[in-house]
Amino acid sequence: MAITNLISGEIRNKVGGMVGAKWKGKNYVRAYVVPKNPNTPDQQKIRGAFKTLSTIGSTINNGILKPHTAKKFKNISPYNRFIKLNKDLISVNAPDWTKLKLFDGGAMPVSIDTATGVEATGVVTVTLDAIEQSQVSVKDVYAYGYVVNITQGRVVFAEIEISGETVSLVFPSIPYDESDEVFACVATEVTDLETLERANSPSTALAVTFA
Repeated sequence: MAITNLISGEIRNKVGGMVGAKWKGKNYVRAYVVPKNPNTPDQQKIRGAFKTLSTIGSTINNGILKPHTAKKFKNISPYNRFIKLNKDLISVNAPDWTKLKLFDGGAMPVSIDTATGVEATGVVTVTLDAIEQSQVSVKDVYAYGYVVNITQGRVVFAEIEISGETVSLVFPSIPYDESDEVFACVATEVTDLETLERANSPSTALAVTFA
C-alpha cells in the first residue's frame, strides 16, 4: 500500500503498477520493476574470482607490490595495478589460473621449470630456469612470487636473488587438501647497477603438483 506524506508530498511504497521514488530531492512516481536476482550463478563466479584476486593482492601488497613494483603509475596504486593486470580472470567462465600475473614489464623474463609441494608439510618449491650469467653481471635480479590455494583462499609469498644458476624459490607452508587447486606465480625485479633504474619482468604461473 502506498503511503503519502501530506506535508512533504512524498509518496512511498507501491500502489498497483506504480511506486513512489525520489531523485535529487524531487518526488516522482514510476512504474514498478521487479528487482533482478543479485546472486545468479554467473555473478557468484565473478565475485569468487574477484575475491581470490583481492585476497592475493592484499596478502602480497606490503611485502611485494608496494616495494617492488618498478614502474609507478599515476593515479593507480600497486594493488589496483595488480587487480587490473588480472582483470581477464574475473569472468563468468572458469578462470585459467595459469594466467595469473604479478608484475608486467620489459625486464628479462623467467620461466618456471617445476612447481612441487609436499603434502605432509604444505611447503612449495618452485624451480626457475637458469638465466645467462652475462644477463645478470651488472644487475641485481630478484625473483618474487606467491602461491595461492584457490580452493581455500590462502596465499603465501617469497623472494630470492638470482645470480645466473638455476634457482629454487621455497615458499612457507600453505594449507592443502588433496582436491585443492594450487598455483604459483613468479616475476622479477631487475635493478641496473650503473643507472639504478628498475624494471619488472612479465609473469609466469604454473599449477603446483603435490606428492
